[in-house]
Amino acid sequence: MIQRFGNLSKEVLNTMIHKAVKENFPQKYKIKEKQKSAIITALQGYDTFIQMPTGSGKSLCYQLTSVLDGGVTIVFSPLLSLIRDQMVKLQGVDYKIRCIGFDLDEINKILRTNSQPDFNLLFVTPEKAVKNSLFMPLLYNLDKRKLLSRFVFDEAHCVHSWGNSFRPDYLKLAELIKRFRQTQERSNTTKIPIMALTACDSRDEREKINKILGMDKDCSRQLLFKSIKQRKNLQYQVLDKRKVNVEELINYFFEKYPSGVGIIYCLTRLECVKLAKLFGDLARPYYAKMSEKRRQINQDKWMNGKIRLLCATTAFGMGIDKENVRFVVHYSIPRSLMEFTQESGRAGRDGEPSECILLYDFNDQFRILREIKGFESTSFKQIKLNNLLKVLNYCEKYCDDYNKNKEESSSILPPNRFAKIKNLIEPFNEKEINIVCIILEKIDQIGNVKLKNLFQFFEQQNCYNEINYEKIIRQIILCGYLRISLLTNSFKRPLPLLSISLKGFALLEQFKILIESKEEFIKLNKELEVYLIKNNNEIEEEEGEEGEELAIKLTNNLDLLDNYFVVSSRC
Repeated sequence: MIQRFGNLSKEVLNTMIHKAVKENFPQKYKIKEKQKSAIITALQGYDTFIQMPTGSGKSLCYQLTSVLDGGVTIVFSPLLSLIRDQMVKLQGVDYKIRCIGFDLDEINKILRTNSQPDFNLLFVTPEKAVKNSLFMPLLYNLDKRKLLSRFVFDEAHCVHSWGNSFRPDYLKLAELIKRFRQTQERSNTTKIPIMALTACDSRDEREKINKILGMDKDCSRQLLFKSIKQRKNLQYQVLDKRKVNVEELINYFFEKYPSGVGIIYCLTRLECVKLAKLFGDLARPYYAKMSEKRRQINQDKWMNGKIRLLCATTAFGMGIDKENVRFVVHYSIPRSLMEFTQESGRAGRDGEPSECILLYDFNDQFRILREIKGFESTSFKQIKLNNLLKVLNYCEKYCDDYNKNKEESSSILPPNRFAKIKNLIEPFNEKEINIVCIILEKIDQIGNVKLKNLFQFFEQQNCYNEINYEKIIRQIILCGYLRISLLTNSFKRPLPLLSISLKGFALLEQFKILIESKEEFIKLNKELEVYLIKNNNEIEEEEGEEGEELAIKLTNNLDLLDNYFVVSSRC
């Protein structure tokens, strides 16, 4: 039978916790104050949200409570590989916690004989919980006998971010748990508490998770346990992807850290395979569509030190606890700063100096925009676009090639310091304003213009050698003066087209007088017009018949930008 400790003092609970750690965990475990506070609140029967960085020991919070209050704790975990890793670890000789996966023989035995479960933790994926006909009967059986302790959502950010995209069973599971707890309320039974754990450092994300799971609002003072202590051993750097030889970069890390391993995060499985081939026997790919057996083999080789590099999509990494990860490289921009923080946080979990590299190419965003097009919910698209904008602003701010002061750029702040990131684009100076107005005026006159044509034209210009034309174009887009129409053809290649926005019109009206009296700008203005008209004729042949357009506002939380990403597809 489960126990609740609401009437016990914190001093008594502290003593119980330290004793339980000593008896059930390896000697290396030392409980931290944040962990202890979260565990005490959970033991008192409250819904508990635990928001701590990757590697800070979130799992201990539910592992220890499962020992202290008895009964069965149901742990919803996003990946079978993560469940397997947790179980292997807990079944080691140093641990005294009993756990199982969703074992049908064991579940049938409990339902058939009302036997006492001989385990503390039951791990299950959302899909198994929603689709298996034995899951809900198991909950009611355990609850009736006072043996159901709590629900734990490990990697809780997946509830919102994955539930609204490719894992809809997360939302179905949340609805099942809400209905179950409402049934308890109607029958005057104490609700089974929820514990949510995530490394996500975002208030908006936390509030969405709370709402989806139906976590109690009346205990907000005890709801959140947050630790945002920076990991000083991680060095962050953003580099221009086009100027980096990734093979040389990884080999440099291999030489610098002879006993270390690394991860390269990629956007697609093709990138994973391509990069893994570069390093032969030292690397393996890892992605969602790979067979589960092959994924596990590659992961085990990396965990055991038989290979030094995993080239992986976001399918890899949750719950991975490997001490000697010396570098994490993002080969393409991540979909959000939260994703970047979590994935880069898998480096240096032993406290030793480690490096987190983001390879930035402005054009990589169009592949992510193509993904966003596939989401059904307009509000969810909005969230994903906002997340992408924050990533782009972060990269623009900290990319080494665009910082004049290299010493300043070598000490990049990790992105979780920018959870409420504003638009970081600096104002244009007088010379740059002239270039901006020329670009806006020509795009206004011509209509949709290929982004690549704009880049190519200014690569040939040398009227102001000190001006970074490419960065100006990116700034115009990120500031909302241009809108992007993204078309995809049958080869799934995104074709970004530019048109002027209302915000761009306003800027043009305000500053275009600057370009009307300067000879060099009159010349540049005419040359740009001729170049764009000549090269824009290719658009009709390349795009074909245009599909239905979907326009979505892009915001950055604080400021509403007059900017739209318009995502279309070729028929």
